Amino acid sequence: FVALTLVPVASRSGGRRPVMDALGLVLGMGLLGSAVVAAVPEQLVRLLGGTEYLDAAGLLLAFTGLGTLWALCQVLLFAEMARGHRSLTVIALVATAAGALVVLVTDTRTAGAIVATYAAVALVVAVIGSARFLLSRGEPGAVTTAAPTGSALP
Repeated sequence: FVALTLVPVASRSGGRRPVMDALGLVLGMGLLGSAVVAAVPEQLVRLLGGTEYLDAAGLLLAFTGLGTLWALCQVLLFAEMARGHRSLTVIALVATAAGALVVLVTDTRTAGAIVATYAAVALVVAVIGSARFLLSRGEPGAVTTAAPTGSALP
């Protein structure tokens, strides 16, 4: 929901502030979620999934971290798409496909290894997206070509 609220603001050339605020909010929620999960993982699994899933309690923090990384990616993806750019989307798709290939080729069978693979994928996408954001002079995926003369585009 955070990324979706960013699209209208970012598409109106809102600069860095809305994107930085959204990234900070997502990161804060992820850190808060991680603190809660680290403090009471078994209780959360019992409450949310039932006792038959208690074996997953050890992975709850990893899943929270993975979700936070992908949420950061989503903010960066939506911010760039709001500016009419799709290159980070292509990067995310290629990286995700590469992650699937790694899982298939290495015959990965544990949830922890799959989470680690996709955390690495999300980290790559987040780092590339962040670098693009920082290098775009304040506007994610900033459009560098001028609109044609007489165009209705701002």
